[in-house]
Amino acid sequence: MAQHTTANHTPPLAYSLQEASQLTDISVRSLRYLIRCGRLGYVRIGRRVLIRHTDIEALRRHAVKPATPLEVEASIRPKRTE
Repeated sequence: MAQHTTANHTPPLAYSLQEASQLTDISVRSLRYLIRCGRLGYVRIGRRVLIRHTDIEALRRHAVKPATPLEVEASIRPKRTE
């Protein structure tokens, strides 16, 4: 994988799934799911699947949502009735 940390370095136009996974901390499997659902753009060149830099930035912008804590009543487990 090429280094993308140089100060005056222009980012690549596209990344492989493995590179995009490392940049976003999202698994390759999840990236493939997002592509399949149409939530992440991609470019196919032959058998290679590349994700454009602009699509990764858009994913980062839209994926960041404030977390809301679960309420005690909104627990996943059903209440026990005795």
